[in-house]
Amino acid sequence: MLKVDGLVKIYHTDYGDVQAVKGVSFEVGDGEVVTLLGPSGCGKTTMLRCVAGLERPDGGDIFIDETPVFASGASANVATHNRPIAMVFQSYAIWPHMSVFENVAYPLRVGKQRFSKTEITARVHASLEMVRIPELASRSATMLSGGQQQRVAVARALVREPKLLLFDEPLSNLDAKLREEMRLEFKELFQRQHLSALYVTHDLLEALVLSDRIVVMNTGVIAQIGSPRDVYQAPRDQHVADFMGAGNVIDATVQSVDGERVTVDAGFGDIGGMSPGIAYAEGQQVIIAIRPEGMTMSRAASDGALEAVVQTGAFLGSSMEYLVAVGDHTLRVRTPPTTEQFDLDDKVFLTFYPDNAVVIPGAAA
Repeated sequence: MLKVDGLVKIYHTDYGDVQAVKGVSFEVGDGEVVTLLGPSGCGKTTMLRCVAGLERPDGGDIFIDETPVFASGASANVATHNRPIAMVFQSYAIWPHMSVFENVAYPLRVGKQRFSKTEITARVHASLEMVRIPELASRSATMLSGGQQQRVAVARALVREPKLLLFDEPLSNLDAKLREEMRLEFKELFQRQHLSALYVTHDLLEALVLSDRIVVMNTGVIAQIGSPRDVYQAPRDQHVADFMGAGNVIDATVQSVDGERVTVDAGFGDIGGMSPGIAYAEGQQVIIAIRPEGMTMSRAASDGALEAVVQTGAFLGSSMEYLVAVGDHTLRVRTPPTTEQFDLDDKVFLTFYPDNAVVIPGAAA
């Protein structure tokens, strides 16, 4: 449904040129939700705006449903309103002086294609049904909650029956509970309507829940593309590991290799990890990424466990999170709240599990 090939975007500033997107290529399949994930300034919103036609690229090609909407070689650049897309913005962009019905109907009234009053009414009600707020059609936009405004914005995007939906951090303005509810509603909507979407977010959990594939961005380039499970469990470099919540990213030296299982010296002891698809040699400098939940903590010593001291702890509701000192390193450890509780300066023992750690190339590799 979307093909981006060699996309380049350069901003010309008083302080010199800034290349925000550096030759990026990716695709969105029919009925697929692809998320652009990364920190502020990584280029994800710029890419979305180029796809939308709100920014003119400096190179590359963009195809929507196999039709070129931007081609650098042919100097083609289809205007935003002529692209088969609809966009949901972070700020919702709801007209306060209109009712819900009028907000959703607006794209049909101002577009080049003409619709009868009956057609507009049918399309608006169908869109409101899709987001499950048909009872709000006559309500004033000023009387909507944040979640209701977000549903209206999505309904307005759907009413045009676009081939591709674009989302620019649409849940970032909602409170935590509502954001959790809307994540699941979006997921159900995407699946029920078989929607093709390009979704921008900096929220890891949002990307994991909503995506068929995740594109992890790093300073204008793609660091990794894969399914949520693949990117989460097998990051390819330190940037991806950090952003996917590895929690503990440690320089290490390879001690031994047994197939995909690698034992490393992490500076405070030997730890095992997995290295899917990458071969390492003894003595090689690497990084081992260990998830906070990838180890257990106990007051009782056991074979292979490493001694540590609790520095602090915090109750997170569904888990407890501790900072513990192991030699000269500080590690984050996450445990279920129902297990053994630990206090400041408690001596504990950490047991590491290779399946919950991944070995990735070091900076010099």
